[in-house]
Amino acid sequence: MKKVIASVLTIATLVSFALMAMASGSSRTSSTTGNTDGGANSVGTASTEATTTVDPIVGEKSSFKDLGVGDIGKKDGIYVGLQYVKTATFLPTKLGEEDLESGNIAILAFFEFFNGTDETKSVDPSKITCYVDGTQVDDVQTYIKVFVDGVHQYYNENLDAGCQLLTVQDFEVPSEWTEIKFFYKSDCVWTISQNDVSESEYERTTLFDIDNSKTITKEDEVIFSDGYEVQYKGMEIYHYERSYGNEDYIIVKFHVTNNGEGPLDTSVMGYKMRCYQDNFYLGDASFTLDKTISNYVDIHDIDSIEAGMSADIYLAFETTSGDTGSFYMIYDDGYISGHYCGSVYDVIAEDEE
Repeated sequence: MKKVIASVLTIATLVSFALMAMASGSSRTSSTTGNTDGGANSVGTASTEATTTVDPIVGEKSSFKDLGVGDIGKKDGIYVGLQYVKTATFLPTKLGEEDLESGNIAILAFFEFFNGTDETKSVDPSKITCYVDGTQVDDVQTYIKVFVDGVHQYYNENLDAGCQLLTVQDFEVPSEWTEIKFFYKSDCVWTISQNDVSESEYERTTLFDIDNSKTITKEDEVIFSDGYEVQYKGMEIYHYERSYGNEDYIIVKFHVTNNGEGPLDTSVMGYKMRCYQDNFYLGDASFTLDKTISNYVDIHDIDSIEAGMSADIYLAFETTSGDTGSFYMIYDDGYISGHYCGSVYDVIAEDEE
């Protein structure tokens, strides 16, 4: 009986010491966590501290309301930079010069967008507003596509992950002005003076150091197979002669086979296709050519493909920086909401023209 009592007392004593040790440890932990002097003993603080990630493009900058020419802002995962600003006494368009009101000039601002997210995002350069000496001004009123020094004007576009868009935005302003502010969705603001504006032709460049290389898509490679099959058949440059000037188009060719049991509706397939040249957005597939090229037919000219049958189709995109380079095309057969099917990436060198 004495041995049993002794054992019980021993266990009770050990439990008591253990509880005291736990209480003491808890006290030490609370004390350490509460220590914010940054000393070597601040182990608790270090273990609960959040890691700060520095943005690889804009660094630690949290406000983008004091930007200038050459500076980059960020909104909703999209980076926006003002590359260049020039003036003109008229508005350049695809069909010639658009006149301005007497006493006014055109401010032409070249903005570059970069989608830094991992998903397709909508970007809208038309959301860029302009204030001259505190008063808002409008763009030049025209129904003709603005085209300045080889750069198109874009509106609301779908920009794929890791891709860029270069646009020129025009504003009609009084010839005498002191300060101009550009706003993008209120959060990004660029301020310029007369010293920041040039009359020289814009030279294509970029504000972003991006590796845009991808795996080359092999000819005859199947990029989509779900109800119907899409086989890549290569790219070529098409030189289109017009009365007001020549245009170059990248022609992307596909062999499409309907593996389903009924007709394949292709009537709206061309509306969401998009292409990039050297990572820069070219736009949606063009309706302009409307002709057979190398025995391939414009996708917009085909309404359907019967079950078990196939078609050789192409999509045409007007190039913006010459007729060589890398070309990245998104095959999206959707209409309103979009439906991503696949993509192709290929390179056209100078000796392939």
